[in-house]
Amino acid sequence: MNANSIRRQAVQRFRFERFDVAVEEFDYYIQQFETELDLHNLLQGNDTADARRDLLLFRIGPDAFKVLVDHFRPDAVNTKTYVDLKRTLQSHFKKDTCVIAERVKFTLRHRKEEETVTQFLISLR
Repeated sequence: MNANSIRRQAVQRFRFERFDVAVEEFDYYIQQFETELDLHNLLQGNDTADARRDLLLFRIGPDAFKVLVDHFRPDAVNTKTYVDLKRTLQSHFKKDTCVIAERVKFTLRHRKEEETVTQFLISLR
């Protein structure tokens, strides 16, 4: 099976929601996306590299697509690799953390009465 037929079949059977920065963090989105790729046997291999890139571009949504186009201009985004696209999006949507604010939040966090110890420890992460 050649790369073009793999890409065509992948787009036809691959179903995945668009990325929405207001709903979820990009790191969670890309992990779910790669899990879906793996279910369709598209996560590994050179013959599926174009399909991974095309599916990401097709499913990512307009805001993230604009980020990619602006970043790689004047080159076309469909000439870049999946890894390049993923790395760019991770860099752009990375949450900046303020160490001082995180320390204050950690220090002020107390276990609620209805909260189990396990739930409390998970929330501290």
